[in-house]
Amino acid sequence: MTDAGFTPVDIHAPAGGLDARAALRARGLRATEARVLLLDAIRDLDHPTVEALHLATRDRGIALTTVYRTLETLERAGLVWAVHVPGTGRTYHLGTHAPHAHLLCRECGRLEDLEPIPEDALADRGVPDDFEVEHVQLTVIGRCADCRTRGYSANRPA
Repeated sequence: MTDAGFTPVDIHAPAGGLDARAALRARGLRATEARVLLLDAIRDLDHPTVEALHLATRDRGIALTTVYRTLETLERAGLVWAVHVPGTGRTYHLGTHAPHAHLLCRECGRLEDLEPIPEDALADRGVPDDFEVEHVQLTVIGRCADCRTRGYSANRPA
């Protein structure tokens, strides 16, 4: 089982990227143009917002409402995960990798992935063995080195 509770399948393209069509089929979903385009955009962009995903796909005729509906479907299937970023809203990343935490700079809004969280770390934090973990979301909020160097104050709005 993966962290999303699904049986593992090979959903990566030969070059190491996500094979969107295979990932969708593995979850019992049709590989519609909107689903494939959004998975490809999420793979290619760094934690995109809904608005960024719409900009990346609207030239192919994908409406904003379709982006919202499709993201909801992809989240339910465990193919994407949303991270709430204060002041920005939800950002998305592929859900096909191990659970991991994020670093969020409160000043500039930069969001970075941290190393995957080891499975035994959850048990060490009191998660019972009989609880099936689907997703772990941890965001460490602070100030990045660049913002600290520029002298931004943690109490001053960006």
